[in-house]
Amino acid sequence: GVRVADLDKVEEDLRFFTNKKVRTVKLVDRSFNCDSRRATDLFSIMRRLPGETVFHCEVNPELVNEGFIKALEGLEERLQFEVGVQSTNPKTLKAISRTPDVLRTLKGIEMMQAAGLKLHVDLIAGLPHEDFLTFGKSFDDVYKLSPNEIQLGFLKMLKGTRLTSEGQRYGICYRSKPPYEILFNDCLSYDELCILKGIADLTDKYYNSGRFNLSLEHLTNKFDSPFSFYRSLYENWKERGLFRVRHSLKSLYDILFFYAQSQGNDEKLMQDLLKFDFLYSMGKDALPESIGRVETPEFIQKAKELVQDADWRRINLPVASDLSWSEISRHIVFGYFKHDVNDTKTPKKLGMVFFRRENKTYYAKLDIL
Repeated sequence: GVRVADLDKVEEDLRFFTNKKVRTVKLVDRSFNCDSRRATDLFSIMRRLPGETVFHCEVNPELVNEGFIKALEGLEERLQFEVGVQSTNPKTLKAISRTPDVLRTLKGIEMMQAAGLKLHVDLIAGLPHEDFLTFGKSFDDVYKLSPNEIQLGFLKMLKGTRLTSEGQRYGICYRSKPPYEILFNDCLSYDELCILKGIADLTDKYYNSGRFNLSLEHLTNKFDSPFSFYRSLYENWKERGLFRVRHSLKSLYDILFFYAQSQGNDEKLMQDLLKFDFLYSMGKDALPESIGRVETPEFIQKAKELVQDADWRRINLPVASDLSWSEISRHIVFGYFKHDVNDTKTPKKLGMVFFRRENKTYYAKLDIL
């Protein structure tokens, strides 16, 4: 059964870490919220602790309710949750002794997402009864909820587990050496698992980085499903031999642009979407080559004059309203756009200012064109 530590001892241990300014503490309980009352008590402890330490917990989304969400109010910046969905195929979930109530699971994730929590959601390829198409549906079900990260893992046949003892029943073949990862089963071929490995890599590079949000939203909307988009992107990378080369973060913007170009997307709009994503996440770094447009000195001068106006900042960029211009200037970058990428994506000339403070980026439109 589940054993629990004394709450006073838990608070003492967590306080030791926060006093040492440890950045992240991972609670390794398999289901942090299996006892809702204890979870609430732990939230109370975290609320009393000093500093900015983030607590990483694994939660069962089926048990998330309004009471759980209310109990963590005010802790949104100090919590990140790992959610082991594994699959949304009911037949697969039954085979691994999980509840097949998929709607309840997805609803729990949706509630946590709406509460502004950082979510890391796990899927596992190679489980019983999960073929390439049903795994794609599991991917789509999770992707559409917009968690912060989607981890695509691959089944490990660990000694002593029920699934390992029943492996022959599902035609599972796996590596003989650690970590005993699956090679194929009676639903997924080796080639299909290789494709999923590539999609996992691209999901990590693009989606999980959080640096391509607008660009990915635009591109995925061109396909029937998110999984279809990543399959297409995978084929493009494979055809161009891109998986065999190490890529800088900046080069990933260029690669995505040339992929979008090959799919017949509006080049000017795609440049603006990538430019926004780049300036929002990368700040003052030099723009990738594919974006190509450099702001003119006249534009920069007009933008500076506007942002230097305290009244304008109070209305449009309140986070910088109490700062001097010398402080602001170290953390801002200006961009010129030909589309209103945050609204209708329709052609419209406008300027934007991006301001970075305390690991967050704020932006505002500049009416100077």
